[in-house]
Amino acid sequence: MIIEISTLGEAIVHKRCLLGLTQASLAKKLGVDNTYISKIENNHSIPNRELLRKLENVLSFEYGELLPLAGLHSQELEQLFDEVVTLIGEKQLMKELENIKYNA
Repeated sequence: MIIEISTLGEAIVHKRCLLGLTQASLAKKLGVDNTYISKIENNHSIPNRELLRKLENVLSFEYGELLPLAGLHSQELEQLFDEVVTLIGEKQLMKELENIKYNA
């Protein structure tokens, strides 16, 4: 069975449940209130990068895996994007992305 995960909250709930953790036990490991975990899981709050890193560690995600789901990007990705824009220009980049979208 394939589970579609499209939000940060869904990813955290899924991993937390697989590991047999409650919201309270996860909150304790992270040093936050369990009501904050509930807000994150219900997509009512987005944790900062430091807490995302802790979540990745505690829930055994790959490093940086939660950043895109939280709407955040790594500094390396931002630098790479800037370099690509500098090299080929923003209009050309948008054109290439559209081609990828339609050919996928």
